[in-house]
Amino acid sequence: MQELLHYLRMIKRSWWIVALTTLSALNIALLASYLTPPTYRATARLIVSPGPSLLAGEDKDLVNSLEALDKRSIVATYVEVINSRRILRESREALALSAEDMADYEVSAVVLPDASVLQLAVTGPNPEMTARLANDLSQRGVSYIENLYLVYNINLFDQATLPKSPIAPQPTRNAGVAVVLGFVLGAVLALIREHLRQPLDTVRDRMNIDKLSSAYSRRYFKNRLEEELTRHQVDNLALGVIELEGLPEWQETLSQPAYQRLLRRVKGILQDELRGKDVIGRWDEDSFAVLLPGASGSSAMQQFEAVQRALLQPIMLDEDQTIQLKPYAGIASSQGYDEHALTLIEQAEEALSRAHRNGRNVILFTPDVALSYASTEHKNGSNTL
Repeated sequence: MQELLHYLRMIKRSWWIVALTTLSALNIALLASYLTPPTYRATARLIVSPGPSLLAGEDKDLVNSLEALDKRSIVATYVEVINSRRILRESREALALSAEDMADYEVSAVVLPDASVLQLAVTGPNPEMTARLANDLSQRGVSYIENLYLVYNINLFDQATLPKSPIAPQPTRNAGVAVVLGFVLGAVLALIREHLRQPLDTVRDRMNIDKLSSAYSRRYFKNRLEEELTRHQVDNLALGVIELEGLPEWQETLSQPAYQRLLRRVKGILQDELRGKDVIGRWDEDSFAVLLPGASGSSAMQQFEAVQRALLQPIMLDEDQTIQLKPYAGIASSQGYDEHALTLIEQAEEALSRAHRNGRNVILFTPDVALSYASTEHKNGSNTL
């Protein structure tokens, strides 16, 4: 059931392919029905019955010889006679049809199951001619067969009539079949597209992710920043750069797997303290960048102070190994006017440099350079940050 739901979701994501394929198939079917010349069919029926001599038992030798032949074989012989080139040629000449005209008509004589009845069908483009041809073939076949087996009679009991409607094309039926086939084909194409897209999405995601920290790469983060600035032209947006003092030294002393676990623990702490819609990226060897869509400068300060407190806590890598980092953060805020990503990055990095120089943990860049915000602990006179 879960697998079926998975496939249904895949088809739903590519619903436009299914719709386009279905509509295309429907249009093709309707166009083909419109352009196809109509074909009509006229049918006549003949019945085979015992003759008077067979019923009276006269001419024993003739009766015995015919009984040696199976009655079904006799009826089959009648069918071959009606389908013969001789009968067709005589009817064509009688109806003044050329060989080219006759090629447009198809003649078929068959024996109905479990009955001594022959059905003669003629299909062609002219409804009147199909009926005339069916009746003429029936009459000529009866006249010829009557001289073959006197003990059996063959009579025309159901004359061909003028067909009122064509047997083909049938727009309604064709449209229904086209819709079903178009939907099935569209669903198959949608599944193929999803299967092809998933590896591409996986490759693209891997290119956008920093392998060590599992955060976004700097290149992707900058592209995302530009997109968010365009999207939030009338809204607030904050960018923060967090530098972890001591991280380069740990890179030299820790093994590659241990250093990778450390970076991913840092990224996990950032995720726990930030909102779900915030974007986290690896900025430099010792820093991360955070994008806060819709956040003002003051709210960004509060969030980064919470992040700073969480990062100050010792990080346990193994049972006997504890990592202590010291974070610094610089924040830049977009006030909703047209602002370039490079400008916001320069402001955040300037605020980070100012935090280092002033010994503060979190600083918000403002147009007035003298105006800056420190973390709550610094305001309270704490020297542990």
